[in-house]
Amino acid sequence: MKVSIIIPSSLTPRKHQASNPEEKLIRAVNSALNQDYEDIDVIVIADACHKTEEIIESFREFPLQERLFLDVITTKQPPFSGSVRNAGIEASTGDIICYLDADDYLGSDHVSTIVKHFKGEWVWFNDMTLVKDKFVERECQLKLGFCGTSNIAHLRSMKARWLAVNKYGYDDWNFIQELKKECPDGARIETPSYIVCHIPFKRGYDV
Repeated sequence: MKVSIIIPSSLTPRKHQASNPEEKLIRAVNSALNQDYEDIDVIVIADACHKTEEIIESFREFPLQERLFLDVITTKQPPFSGSVRNAGIEASTGDIICYLDADDYLGSDHVSTIVKHFKGEWVWFNDMTLVKDKFVERECQLKLGFCGTSNIAHLRSMKARWLAVNKYGYDDWNFIQELKKECPDGARIETPSYIVCHIPFKRGYDV
């Protein structure tokens, strides 16, 4: 099965933004390209952000660049707008879709773990944080504030789309509700390697 990894990116300065956003976008893209599962594409959605376009073009000289695609939204979207991820879904070619925030990154076996354990139409899983340079598994629960972009993967054939909520946490939660409406029985699977490196509004967590 082919997997599409969707990375929304807006590097325009804003409140509660991660530090060094350009460096973290490069880190995120590198981690997505260097998966040990070969049948993937990586789709970066530039949210009216020319700097994102420049960074993605700089990857054209690197190995595995054939996995990397850029889509551009020309009108700036509000923070946490679902329309950016929806553009990624429309541009994707994978059987399975997963997501990566531009300030986080993936371990090399993230996609292969999802594919190995995928069942039904969508799955959810724990993620990881970094505490004193050690990975700590963070439990996901299917309730508001405890499950987000970092915790889900779904079939591209599903009709669910992100809503125009524009509020941190609620965009993720509302999309999960759309998945549940279409298929109530999402499966919890073994934890893959999604490393959360920045949590807006949580002071001091930005690695």
